[in-house]
Amino acid sequence: MIAGVCLGTAGVIAGWVLLGDGWIGLVGIVPVVGGLIGRRYMSQACHRDAITTLAVTAAVFAFALFALAAPQVSRHRHCDTLFEAMYARASEPQIATYGCFESSWVFYARRPIQEFHGGDLKRAADFIHQGGDRFLLTTSKAWPELEPLVGDDVEILARVPYFMRRRDLLLVAPSGKSPR
Repeated sequence: MIAGVCLGTAGVIAGWVLLGDGWIGLVGIVPVVGGLIGRRYMSQACHRDAITTLAVTAAVFAFALFALAAPQVSRHRHCDTLFEAMYARASEPQIATYGCFESSWVFYARRPIQEFHGGDLKRAADFIHQGGDRFLLTTSKAWPELEPLVGDDVEILARVPYFMRRRDLLLVAPSGKSPR
């Protein structure tokens, strides 16, 4: 029952965060309703019905979560747009991040990604100018502190919403990378 309430609350929060897809929060109601029905059966000593309710609730919740909600949530991920823009300009890009990093990006990028943290501001700025096909992923929040250090010879190649955050992801590269 407690797990059902937690999942229900998580579903409502997910629906609120994913603007425009609030119905996803309804998926969290499934375990709550199943838990209430199962609890009622248990209080009436109808153990077989309680177990059946548990099994049906699990199946319905799994279907709703993976077949209905997951594809909708996936629509809000835009990192593939950044990597497509990168590969349109370079077949063997060297990639780094500053102020953001998600391990799944290594999969989407199909290569290692160097990660710079807050104390590595200068190193992140230097990375972009070290020659070769270099790209830096950062956020709209981190860009203002990085921009003065990288100079005028870089450009933002792509800007997309950062999944589940209230800021954007930026793809930055030396200006010469841009197609003419």
